[in-house]
Amino acid sequence: MILSRAAKTSSTIFWYGTTSTRVGLWLAISALLGGCAVFHDRGPAADKFLKSGSIGLSRPVPSTASLTHHEPLLGFMPTEHTQSLARIEVRRGSNSILLVNQVGVSRELPAAGVQSLDVGRYSVMLKQEAPLWYAPDSYFEQRGLEIPAEGSKERYRRGAFGAFALFLNNQTPLHSGPADCPDLQGIQLAEDVLKEIFDAVEIGSTVEVL
Repeated sequence: MILSRAAKTSSTIFWYGTTSTRVGLWLAISALLGGCAVFHDRGPAADKFLKSGSIGLSRPVPSTASLTHHEPLLGFMPTEHTQSLARIEVRRGSNSILLVNQVGVSRELPAAGVQSLDVGRYSVMLKQEAPLWYAPDSYFEQRGLEIPAEGSKERYRRGAFGAFALFLNNQTPLHSGPADCPDLQGIQLAEDVLKEIFDAVEIGSTVEVL
């Protein structure tokens, strides 16, 4: 009976002692973790840590360079090519364009300026409505106008190419501008003819000059 009471007393003391030990151990661990959270290293890696504790990743801004000469800057943004069965044949011998549609039916259309293109295979690089034309010096000289500086906005003329234009490159458009204007390069077609071609082909469509 005495041994039983002693065992209970010992067990009670051990239980309270265990709880106290656990509480003390938990406080010690919390203090240790809190101390570890303070980051004292101010080396290169420490600068990447933000105040929130996140790591900031960044790259330096690329360097830039200025142009050393002035040239008319006309370029095309990269455009996703689409598959099109419609294609264009430019026939130098008959001064005409053959439009071959998706089902293989062809239609020959009159055109001017086809002799300016070299024989070979091209592709439609750009389709543009209300396109801009970059006027050369000769355009202003022939009209007795002051010649603007290279790259000036005064050189860009809207409407010279007509309502639509297809560009094979920056020097070769298919347009509906006036045929008697020697400064306009490329192939000139009637506006309704060009509209038909414009609607039939896509960027990347083949243009064969024969």
